[in-house]
Amino acid sequence: MGQVRERLLAQMQVLPGVSAVSYGFPGPYQMGVSDAGIRVPGSDRTASEPANVDVQYIGPRFFETIGSIPLLGREFDRNDTAASPKVALVNQAFVREFLSGDAHPVGPP
Repeated sequence: MGQVRERLLAQMQVLPGVSAVSYGFPGPYQMGVSDAGIRVPGSDRTASEPANVDVQYIGPRFFETIGSIPLLGREFDRNDTAASPKVALVNQAFVREFLSGDAHPVGPP
């Protein structure tokens, strides 16, 4: 995370009445999108070529900050860095599109 963003988050966290801060790009209410080409191991959909998907880059505590929680798995945290193993949060449409019917997005249930 950039030093400027880290300082800004720390400054916002100590404001009166603030209980959680995070970031998202593009922001959840900005109507913009970012996209990326992906390959999903074991997916027939991406076996021959990458699929293009919409992405949003989010920070730790994002879902807590907007008042939501993931159905499975966990949020990103400060241990998820550029040097860490890659992780992703996906929605149910992604699971239907790219994972087989018996595949579980976070491993065996």
